[in-house]
Amino acid sequence: MHIHLLHPKQVGLESSSAIEISWAHLPSIFGPMFCARHQEYVVALEFLEQEALNTVPTRPAKHWPQAIWKHQPELKENWISELFKCERGTAVEPSMATIQVLVEGTEFQHRVWHALTTVRPGRPIAYSALAEQVQCRSARAVGSAIAANPIAWLIPCHRIIRRDGATGEFRWGAERKQAMLNAESLSARR
Repeated sequence: MHIHLLHPKQVGLESSSAIEISWAHLPSIFGPMFCARHQEYVVALEFLEQEALNTVPTRPAKHWPQAIWKHQPELKENWISELFKCERGTAVEPSMATIQVLVEGTEFQHRVWHALTTVRPGRPIAYSALAEQVQCRSARAVGSAIAANPIAWLIPCHRIIRRDGATGEFRWGAERKQAMLNAESLSARR
C-alpha cells in the first residue's frame, strides 16, 4: 500500500474550512473503526470502543471543527475494499492501493508519519530507530509525534516498539497493538 500524506494547505484547505466529511463505521478483526473522508481523502481512521459506535469521535471533530459531518453507512463496503484486503468481510491487512490521507500536523509530525508508512508489516522497529531515520536525536519527541497520529492502521504507529522488544504504549490499547503486530507477522511469513 502506498500512503500519500498531505497537509490540508496542500489542497487549499484549512482545518477550519467548512467542508463536508462523510463517515461510517467499518468492521476489522481488531475491532470497529471510525472512518471519515472528504472527497478522495481519508481524514480520520480510529479504532472505537463499542459505546462510541453511533457518534463522531471527539478527536476528528476537534481537527475539523467547522466540518459538516454526514453519516454514510452505505459507503462502508466500498471503503473496506479500498482500505483493506478482506477475508469474509473483515479487515485483515492494508490494501495495495494508493490512499490519499489529509492530515493536519507540524512539519516534524508529517516527517515522522511519513517515515511510519515506510516501516514494513511484520518488521516492527524501535522508537530510537525511527528517530534516527527522521534525523531526530530524541526518541521521546518521535514518540510524541507518533502519539498524535490521527490515522490508525494506514499510518502504522503500531509498528513501533520499545528498544527492548516490548510492545509499548498504543492509544487504542496495548492488546490491540499486539494483535495487529501478530497478524502482520503471520501475513509477512506467508
